[in-house]
Amino acid sequence: MIGPDTTTEFDRNRPATWRRLRPSGRELARSVDTETLYIEPPRVEDVHLAAATLAPLIGADAGQLEAKLNTAKQENKKNLLLERKLSEDIAERIRAAEVKGAYFRKEPKRYYPNGTLAAHILGFVGLDNDGLAGIEQQYNKNIKGEGGRVFLENDGARNPTSYASFETPSKTGESIVLTIDQLIQFHAEKALQDQVEKTHAKSGSVVVLDPRTGDVLALANAPTFDPNDARSASEELRKKPGAAECLRTRLNI
Repeated sequence: MIGPDTTTEFDRNRPATWRRLRPSGRELARSVDTETLYIEPPRVEDVHLAAATLAPLIGADAGQLEAKLNTAKQENKKNLLLERKLSEDIAERIRAAEVKGAYFRKEPKRYYPNGTLAAHILGFVGLDNDGLAGIEQQYNKNIKGEGGRVFLENDGARNPTSYASFETPSKTGESIVLTIDQLIQFHAEKALQDQVEKTHAKSGSVVVLDPRTGDVLALANAPTFDPNDARSASEELRKKPGAAECLRTRLNI
């Protein structure tokens, strides 16, 4: 059986700082806090200036952004979402611009610290952190957990009443422990990529099993992709079957 020093941790609810579930665990995926930018239109004093300042920072067209802000003010919207999951660098530049009416809120983003390593095993998530492939998709409900809710009782006119309200607490997502050995996975991917390039092959796949237990120690496909930027890869590449087909009955992914 694989020793505890080779197991790999996989947790979608990991905080921004590195933390292992146990001393021997190695993270392949975690969640980090990012900044989401929104506007409170009533607080924007100069729409033209706000649009001209924010547009280049979030990659938007200044004219279109100005029109959106004007419409939001005319419709008396309280909040207007502008850009989700900004990098800390961009968020700091927006803060430094001191645009009145511009605010941030924290939002988790999936992060894969090893880049392309084990990409076809882990899979990836969408903008709302829902798993779209691999382990992320198969165990989405387990990993994601559930948000808390607050229930408030109103009368027939939807006015607050003195009736009781209650809250259901959130449920933290679970961690998934894989049999993948990070070092073996790294060398398997490197050896495979070297051979694909050497033989001018279109693609290649490798599976490494523990002969005593059948545990999967590595699963590599080439070419691969970076799950941190899955949108830049084709669907064919992201969901490439290859070696993964050999493990459907074992991993059910």
